[in-house]
Amino acid sequence: GGLLDADRERTSNGTGIISYHRTGGANQGWKLDWYGRDKVRLRGVGSGRCIGIQHGDTAEAGRNLVLWDCNETDTQQWRTRWLDGGQVVLQNASHPELCLDLAGEPRVPDAGRAIVWPCTGSPNQQFLFTPFDPISTPKRGHDEL
Repeated sequence: GGLLDADRERTSNGTGIISYHRTGGANQGWKLDWYGRDKVRLRGVGSGRCIGIQHGDTAEAGRNLVLWDCNETDTQQWRTRWLDGGQVVLQNASHPELCLDLAGEPRVPDAGRAIVWPCTGSPNQQFLFTPFDPISTPKRGHDEL
């Protein structure tokens, strides 16, 4: 599988989030800012910006996820639903009917763009939190995505 990636190593507001194979770039590291036990914000290691829904106040299915200056709005926060295998489904705190999703259910790491989509729990909505390590194979953990 791929990693969540700030497209083309960009760091500016509006940069799209995609799925991409491991390159070791800081644009693939995400700090987890926890709000209580079950709500998290994903803050870029390389950019310091957070993943949010583009035009989040009017979010709808298929809307792109982008980097944006971190703020305290629910459109940048995700409720965690843990699955038996250690995967997590990320449900938007502002729009609970929408989950973080890789468009088109990609079967290869470099094929997906991150969007919000109605929550189904399908494989393209399941993620692992793994420590950010630019050179090794991912291991399960709960510090970074």
